[in-house]
Amino acid sequence: MSLSSSSTPPDPSEEEVPDWSTVVAPPMLRLIDEPTQQGGVGDYARFAEYRDDRGIFIAVSARPISAGATDRCDADRYGPFGYHKWDEDAQICICGSTDMPDPNMGNHLITMENIEWVDVIFDAAPIGYLLYLEHKTAELDEQIRLVTPTATRTLQELFRIMIEWDFAYKELGNTELVSKTCSGILDSMGMPDEFRSWLLSDVDDQFVARYLKGNVRARDRGKNVPPLPDLFDDWTTRLLVEKTRQLGVHRA
Repeated sequence: MSLSSSSTPPDPSEEEVPDWSTVVAPPMLRLIDEPTQQGGVGDYARFAEYRDDRGIFIAVSARPISAGATDRCDADRYGPFGYHKWDEDAQICICGSTDMPDPNMGNHLITMENIEWVDVIFDAAPIGYLLYLEHKTAELDEQIRLVTPTATRTLQELFRIMIEWDFAYKELGNTELVSKTCSGILDSMGMPDEFRSWLLSDVDDQFVARYLKGNVRARDRGKNVPPLPDLFDDWTTRLLVEKTRQLGVHRA
């Protein structure tokens, strides 16, 4: 079963993924108390209400980046990589495009030339990463959101669509890299059961759920995007403040 245009490459390295659920942090950390400049952790607290017309959140795979990728700071290390793959014999991408995806990014639109800003939100290499990206224009952000299987406008929508991909992987037997990646990242995050329940009950269906329900406009954005409840602000802040490593720390 294929829910996107992804394929499954060989399994990633056996490098151990840290169990972040066991990390002890000070009580009641709040996003809003963290630095709020662009790229500051506290800035993420405002996205649902103020910033959801600019930038995207995305879950991507991790893979060893070629030492020849001179335009990337994580060359010869593990780094974020897209789900597109070029068939050299057929001269076609797995998404159906006859244009070759960027060989250093694994994507057609998310390229070093188009990216204006990137933040690593969560590092689960060698499985994957959660990123926040801004591109050259708001229109390009929206175009990427519409064609990318994990791209959303807010953190809560990203968490929700990752749960949907996790369901597709574990319950429906989906073997695409995107579903395997989302499932692996979620397993390493230690998301509280109460938070997962809130995401499923209060945040609208995302692309995967709407597709499975036969919605012909599955790519449309849901209308109900409630702010992150205070009850889960502590866990979200720990995720962003304490559990993220910078690009280039993982040797391939």
